[in-house]
Amino acid sequence: MSPNVDKQAALELAHSLDQLPDQQARIDAVERIMALGGFAPGRKIGETSLFESFDEDQREMLRAIARRPGVALRTGAGVPHLACDLRRWAGVNEPGPLEQLIDAGARQLPRWNVFQDSATNAEPWPQARARALAGLDPVDELESLFRIQRGSYGIQQLFKNPVTPQLIADAIDAGAGRAIEWARDLVNTIAEAELDFDRFGNVTPAILSPLLRAVFGAGHPLPPQLDVAIEWISANRPLFESLPPSRRETAVLRVIAPWGPVNFKLSLGALEELADLLVSGPVLDELDVIIARHKLAERYGARVAALRQKR
Repeated sequence: MSPNVDKQAALELAHSLDQLPDQQARIDAVERIMALGGFAPGRKIGETSLFESFDEDQREMLRAIARRPGVALRTGAGVPHLACDLRRWAGVNEPGPLEQLIDAGARQLPRWNVFQDSATNAEPWPQARARALAGLDPVDELESLFRIQRGSYGIQQLFKNPVTPQLIADAIDAGAGRAIEWARDLVNTIAEAELDFDRFGNVTPAILSPLLRAVFGAGHPLPPQLDVAIEWISANRPLFESLPPSRRETAVLRVIAPWGPVNFKLSLGALEELADLLVSGPVLDELDVIIARHKLAERYGARVAALRQKR
């Protein structure tokens, strides 16, 4: 044991996280717990250990950390990097399909671990998916694919991003009515939590698109909290058309407020494609302000001026 390891001190600190004055103090404390608790430093995405591989004191520390929001990213090697996964992995929340144990040779392993082993053995994604998700009903498979896409257990990175929005859309179609109800419930939950990263991981507009289209296509209204998360693509034109102009304008202004040069390069074309729905006087004025702030007139001034002329 390292001379710096003091598991009793680490346990006491883990159980006192709620008493610390602010989030930064809790994050710093988690880093200290990792050091005192004897956890290996560093971490590689997609290399998660079985919870049972940690000793009893370490498991108690991890459960204590899992109950506190916003601190999972500072945990050590072998620990899930998303708080929403950490809580299920540590048994604080009920396990989902990815945490279910299945037969894997001589023993049972959680489905996420089967994916990890498949990646280690260079098994192609189709075979790995078939093996790890075997026996799931369509809705549980949809939930698993959605979680993989937004980062659970590093599976998406291990297999070089195999879960696309189209794959999610296909899974929704395969699950039919129950899948749409699942999508509606998830969309509403994400909206109520205002896209809370701690609860849901990296839920991007691209990830949300097939869910929002399925929910809207089934006749359900879109939650206003997710207006900013509607991806700017032509497939989502009906979603934007369903919103009052004031909601569209408010959403676009929120999206472009933090823009810099990279955002202009990546997203101005999408805004131009949906200009009839997304571009208004206030939006153009804000784009001019951002262009002036970042000295982008030479590169993008003419394109924004052309949008103004089309109005």
